[in-house]
Amino acid sequence: MAQLFTAKEVRRLRRLAWLPLLLIGAVVVILIVRSATGAAHGVGSKAEQPIPFSHKQHIEEVGLTCERCHAGAETKASAGIPANAVCLECHEGLFRGTPDLRPLHEAQAGDRQVAWKAVSFLPDHARFHHGAHARAGVTCATCHGKVEEMEQVEKAKSLTMDFCVDCHRAAQSADGKFVEGRRIAIHSDWRRDLTDCSVCHY
Repeated sequence: MAQLFTAKEVRRLRRLAWLPLLLIGAVVVILIVRSATGAAHGVGSKAEQPIPFSHKQHIEEVGLTCERCHAGAETKASAGIPANAVCLECHEGLFRGTPDLRPLHEAQAGDRQVAWKAVSFLPDHARFHHGAHARAGVTCATCHGKVEEMEQVEKAKSLTMDFCVDCHRAAQSADGKFVEGRRIAIHSDWRRDLTDCSVCHY
């Protein structure tokens, strides 16, 4: 039987056969790097808000605390999004005529809330109680980053299952977990393994 390809063509075909494998390898490396940097989980992403809001200005310059606007952060399951009334305590008169605040006053006049957009959120199948974490000494920055330094809030942590489980595992270890110089403490009445699935999933 006659040979279909010359020796030179066979060498060329062998080189070409490696091309798909190299491309697949490059894609795998890119996905691994992207996942490791948090980009795959939206870390660094921002949401366009209906009103430009600088947390840095309101926290560093005005002196507000997270709990001032997110009233449920220390006691309730949800930290909550501030209602119009919270903003209007200052902005009923302060900077009232500025175009940036028009959506606030229009929403109030229309008896509806400003449609703030969440940057950090968990899936419906995951249970998270802000109050329980606050009582254990977990600071806002642990999950949300240094919001007080942000002109526009961005997602600072992956908030993946691994992120949560690593924190839970460290919190119940012998030496505990220190965040910003504070030890996260498990309450003495807590008897369950923090890495048990039912702690976070119903």
